[in-house]
Amino acid sequence: MIQIIEDRSSMLSLQKDWDQLAKNMGSPLLSYAWFYSTACTIHKQDTLKIFIVRENSQITAIAPLYISDSGAFKNLSLLGASSLYEPANLLFRDQQSLAQLLDGILSYGLPLSLLRMPDNSLLTETMKKINGRRGLFINRPSIAANYIPLKVLNHFNKNDACVESALLEKLTSSRRYELRRKRNRLEKSGKVTIEWRKPDINELHDLFQDVLRIEDAGWKGQASSSLMKNTILKDFFYQYAQSACKDNILRICFIYVDGKAISMHLGIQAHQAFWVLKLGHIDEYNKCSPGMLTVRETILYSMRTKLHRYEFLGYEEKWQDMWPVEKRRCSTLLFFPYSLSGVEGLLKLLIQQIKERIYKCAPSSK
Repeated sequence: MIQIIEDRSSMLSLQKDWDQLAKNMGSPLLSYAWFYSTACTIHKQDTLKIFIVRENSQITAIAPLYISDSGAFKNLSLLGASSLYEPANLLFRDQQSLAQLLDGILSYGLPLSLLRMPDNSLLTETMKKINGRRGLFINRPSIAANYIPLKVLNHFNKNDACVESALLEKLTSSRRYELRRKRNRLEKSGKVTIEWRKPDINELHDLFQDVLRIEDAGWKGQASSSLMKNTILKDFFYQYAQSACKDNILRICFIYVDGKAISMHLGIQAHQAFWVLKLGHIDEYNKCSPGMLTVRETILYSMRTKLHRYEFLGYEEKWQDMWPVEKRRCSTLLFFPYSLSGVEGLLKLLIQQIKERIYKCAPSSK
């Protein structure tokens, strides 16, 4: 049975089954708290379209969608995807429940746009099978996300010194030298301390203010893209951080110099992995590369706590390549059903692509 939830209050009854599906799929970014926070802070309630598959009163699949009309064509999109742009997925127990879920979504009649879905996954395979029968399926490569499979570092059952050696062995000699040099330079500027916080809800507000201040003091603040300057995303991350505190999975790493916090990582420890949600450092200390040093500390923390993966999230970036990363490849999945809205959306997409090609081929006006 397919059901469509269209208001936030009705989402509350889904939490238990929702989180069980998210647990089975191994990502906190699919949790009820993550999507409920997006529904409360990023999206208007009258746009919500959360598709639910039930089997014998048990929820077996969920597509937390909303109606988006901000792009070239009106479509159903994943909650928060266009604002947060993190690797994502739909939630489902098996291929049968996924097929039922997609059937319900396509019956709604609007085009479906899914950003940063896992490449070569059960979702893409299932959508390929209905290509041509229910509409037109388009699979486009998207930006990958880097992660470190910590198992390959053979860090289990080792003491702290051996854990650090296991990580450094995977770096080039020039990178190891650079880390030592940056750390020495930072220590010359004052007393350096590393602090890990596992905050409870009562101390979160003040710690979150430190996170905002540090991020805003870096390049994101100068580019007006920091949370301090984006009220909607600030509200989202604070609401989600509150839920993560209650679930005891929120972690914050600070580097201090003479008692002043100069760098931070805001992250989640869940599903045998550390997930980096936000990072930042104060530009004043750029010569010491506090961002690089904080990454080192959070990777070492993940190894010492016997985690299996370190998830950078966001986009793959060149600076991450100094670490032993692997790529989590993603795709943008588009489906245009055989409906008036589907055909209209496909035509608008084609017109947009033609305009972009004409613009690229136009002669320079120098």
